[in-house]
Amino acid sequence: MRLQEIKPQLVIVMGGAGSGKNYFIEHDPTYSSYHLVDVDEIKKHGDLAAAIMQVKPMLQAAFERGENVVHPTTGSNLKGQENKIALARQYDYTVTLILIDTPPEVAVDQVRQRVRKGGHSVQIDNIVTTNKKARENFNTLSKIVDNSKVI
Repeated sequence: MRLQEIKPQLVIVMGGAGSGKNYFIEHDPTYSSYHLVDVDEIKKHGDLAAAIMQVKPMLQAAFERGENVVHPTTGSNLKGQENKIALARQYDYTVTLILIDTPPEVAVDQVRQRVRKGGHSVQIDNIVTTNKKARENFNTLSKIVDNSKVI
């Protein structure tokens, strides 16, 4: 009897702006040890467009090394998420999709608290829009991943 080989993992943590994606990752005993590919972290060294352009090469490099990867995202760009999942599949990764389903009014408060602590701000209309889009895209993407759950 052979033990089944454990495939490396890509975990996409989706949720609207201010939903608590990074908080969840930082406090999860498994995912906090994974290689983090985070647009907000990359953006600290440049602008948003440049940061977004760096995500695919960073994911690909981690996949080539066979690392477990966690990627927080609003998931607003459905095609972009589908492309990340397809890339992970090329490297024979198991893909898990987690939706952090935070009500927009709670997310607005969390962003205000983050700003008070020196973090970045997000416009209220962006919080509402990304929250709605994350839910919609989760429903579509959950059909093409190995595992999915809502928190």
